Amino acid sequence: MDFSTFKALVDLNQGQVQGQGQIPQHTSDELLSLILACFTARQSDQARLMVRDFIVDVGLRHLCDQAPAEPYLGVAEALQAALRERGCSQQEDSDWERAIQLASLYALLYPSPVPVSQKLEMNTRVNVLATSVLGLRGRGYTVTLPDTGGVDADSEIARIAADIDKLSASLGSALADSAVGAMVRSYSEVAGRFAIGRPGQTVQLGAKPDVTLAYLYQLGLRYFDKEPSALNPQMALRQLQDLLTWASALHDLTLGTLELIHARPNDIIGIIQKSVMYDAVFLVTQVKPAHAREYLLWLMSQDELARLKDAQGRTAAQVLAVALMLLSQCERVAPDAFTPIDVLEAAYACGLDRDEAARLLQDIFMHAKGANQELSYPPKDTHVDAAFRPLLGAGGRLWMQPPPMAARAIVNAALKWCEGKNKNFDDKVLGPLFESFVREKLKEHGVNVIHGDYNEAGSQSSECDALVETNDAIMILELKTKMLTRRGRGADGVVTLADLSQAIVRPQAQAMERHAVLQERGSMTLRSKDGKSVTKVQLGPREVLRVSITRGDLGSLHDRAFLQHFLRAGCVSTFQATDPKRQADLDDFHKYFKKFDAAALRAGERDLSKVFPFERSWSLSVFQLLLLLERTTDSESFSRELQRNRRVFTPMRDFYTEYEFALQLSQYRANAAPAP
Repeated sequence: MDFSTFKALVDLNQGQVQGQGQIPQHTSDELLSLILACFTARQSDQARLMVRDFIVDVGLRHLCDQAPAEPYLGVAEALQAALRERGCSQQEDSDWERAIQLASLYALLYPSPVPVSQKLEMNTRVNVLATSVLGLRGRGYTVTLPDTGGVDADSEIARIAADIDKLSASLGSALADSAVGAMVRSYSEVAGRFAIGRPGQTVQLGAKPDVTLAYLYQLGLRYFDKEPSALNPQMALRQLQDLLTWASALHDLTLGTLELIHARPNDIIGIIQKSVMYDAVFLVTQVKPAHAREYLLWLMSQDELARLKDAQGRTAAQVLAVALMLLSQCERVAPDAFTPIDVLEAAYACGLDRDEAARLLQDIFMHAKGANQELSYPPKDTHVDAAFRPLLGAGGRLWMQPPPMAARAIVNAALKWCEGKNKNFDDKVLGPLFESFVREKLKEHGVNVIHGDYNEAGSQSSECDALVETNDAIMILELKTKMLTRRGRGADGVVTLADLSQAIVRPQAQAMERHAVLQERGSMTLRSKDGKSVTKVQLGPREVLRVSITRGDLGSLHDRAFLQHFLRAGCVSTFQATDPKRQADLDDFHKYFKKFDAAALRAGERDLSKVFPFERSWSLSVFQLLLLLERTTDSESFSRELQRNRRVFTPMRDFYTEYEFALQLSQYRANAAPAP
């Protein structure tokens, strides 16, 4: 049902209700129950989201076009109140006509005492979209509100994109500086990164769209080598910020926690695509420089990488030395600083002459033609390549991005050099090293890690990457180097699902299979590869926690709320490619989900009716793991840190922010505790 049909039914029933000689009397609870009985259990979640959109459409047209909000708002609110519970109709489909008829009666008998203006002021989506529509209209762009619902600015996209490019170019290098200067207010010493992204508020009175600081920063890098030419830079920056913020808000990229909870399986693809676009606009790839140093130093000191040499004769030791020099710079400067890099420092670090050191910097760590050269509007993650290399050229000098962004790019650039022409680098080389790194770092922090092979009855030997025991829990860690590819971060849903099958579904399936063995047998015996170590793990009354760890961030797709409902969707659905010729590309996706689903049933974990299914599953990046290890001294403390924000679900849906929030809560409790 679209918005125009909803309005037509409300108009029809409004006249009928008011024309009745005697209005039927029901209590408010009776009417809400009758409305709820019009919806099937299967369709009520979808209906709830549709009604939410009706409320947004009513409010948006009221604020932007002065269209009357009533009686439509009151009817939609009655439907929304009834749909707080799941429908109970035994019919095949929901009866929208009857539901709207009853809701019209409810709105007449029990009108809300709250004025329309106050209701709309508390609706974040209405205010954000209205601000954006009015703002763009005020700048002369045509933005319409179709009768069927939603917002239409498609005809203006090309003009908006051209104006964004023009303003960005006129600001040149000042744009990136301004964006980072605004980011620094959110810098977290705990996480070593800028906490930009979701604001974390469920209700904002008169909400305004979030400023697209990340996208402004990425655009600033595109024009980093240009001198500012705007006659009034402050005005140009304000115009660009408003234009990009308003235009991005029309895509409605914000994904609420309730929207995730009530998402249907066929909504998952849209949620993934929205999340990827959100990341491109509101997030930047970051890591704490100390964690980047720890990770890169360990990897490139191992024989498999330490003996590498390229066609120019440059060794892994020289590349690592320059990378560590750059990371040292990151640790010495302010978090918002673009830092000039002296070629002589690189030469001293790697033992090459000045010209050879300059070529090493340019070939491995510098964007030769500048970063993000294809970036424009509308936002596309595939056009953001700043995180591949840390250095930019401007004014005849080399400049390094601010430390949180540069640190991640240094790791990427160094490992890309190691990859060379080895097509199987991730699986054959980096994969085993990554597993060893995680196990060694856990042991360095006092965590007793077990790993090895085990046998299921009637099957071949299987491998457990890492297992940690505590008094209350057994933590099964599965480690994967697979990340989202460039195509996966674009608009190709098939590739994204194929990537996620390796990055999330496969390790979660493997962890769930280990859990199933423990649940069925009560124990698991792990044997080391050399056969010298044999450990029997007894389940007992302990719970099992399943953790998949990737070598890099998956952005919003690491979020636990997303993970839980993604896993549920994969258990009950088969995904079909629009192009039948590409269906085979999803074979692994379905294969791993089939394994996950079967193992969850064996482990007693397949309760898909729960609001938060699979709540014992985590998806972390290696850098999130390193943050947990900062406060880890043994297995028990590792379990504590892993679960510190286990039940923290905030609108920010960001691991780092929620972890820091949980730390603060613990500190408040400690300070408030009475002295012994």
